[in-house]
Amino acid sequence: MKSLLLLLLPLVLGKSTWPSETFCYTEPDLGGSYDYFAGNEWDLSQTYVDNDIESVNQTGMWIYYENYNFNGDEPGLVYFGHGIDIVANFPGKFANRASSLSSAGSYARLNADTITLYEGTSFTGKLLSIEYYPDQPSLYDVAGKVSSFIVVGTSPWTIYTGEDYTGNYWCVYATERDTSSDGRVLDVGMFPSIEEAGIPDNSIQSVRKGCWGKRVAKAPELKVDGRQKNGAWGRLE
Repeated sequence: MKSLLLLLLPLVLGKSTWPSETFCYTEPDLGGSYDYFAGNEWDLSQTYVDNDIESVNQTGMWIYYENYNFNGDEPGLVYFGHGIDIVANFPGKFANRASSLSSAGSYARLNADTITLYEGTSFTGKLLSIEYYPDQPSLYDVAGKVSSFIVVGTSPWTIYTGEDYTGNYWCVYATERDTSSDGRVLDVGMFPSIEEAGIPDNSIQSVRKGCWGKRVAKAPELKVDGRQKNGAWGRLE
C-alpha cells in the first residue's frame, strides 16, 4: 500500500506542479525493488535501498552520496543527475554505494527559481535552499562556510562576501537546459567548487535574487556519463 500511495503522489499534485522526484532501484535498468523519494534523505538505512541503488528514474536535480548525512561526516563518492524523467544506471564503483541523497531546487515546482548552498565541495554536508524568501541578508548557519552551490530556474542570483549585500559580489545563473517531449523544462547551474569558479572559498555571507551588478561567475562544464535532451548524469571525483 505504501508504494501505491507514493506512486500516486505526482498525479495528486497535478500537472501544474511537476515536483522533483526520484525512483531508486536495486538493479540496473530499473529492475529489482525500488523506493521513492520526493525530498532529502540523510540516512538511507531506514529505507529499502541503502547501499543498494543501481539505477534511478528521476525528475529534477538530485545528488547521491556514498555516506550518511550527505557525506558531511566523512568524504565519499558523489553521483548526480538532472533532467526530466531520465533513466540512469550507476556505473562500476558507484553502484550499491549510496547511503543518502538530496534534491536541489523546489520540492513542489520543477523549475522554480532556487539556489542551494552547501558547506562542502561537490554539494556535500550541511545545506541551505533558498526559494520562498529569496533575499537573504545573512545566511545564518552556513554564512562564511559555503564551498559549492546549485542554481535552478531562469533567474540569476547575486552572492556577496559581506552581510546585507556588501563586499565583493558575483552574479550566478543556470547554464544548462533540459527539455522533455511534453514541454517541461529544467534549468540548472552546478558549481561543485566555488573556488574553481573564481569565488573565494568560505566567503559567501549573503544572497539575493536577480543580478545586481556586472561581475559574473560561470558554472563549469562538467564531464558526464550520459547526456540526452531531457537531462544528464555523471560523477563528481
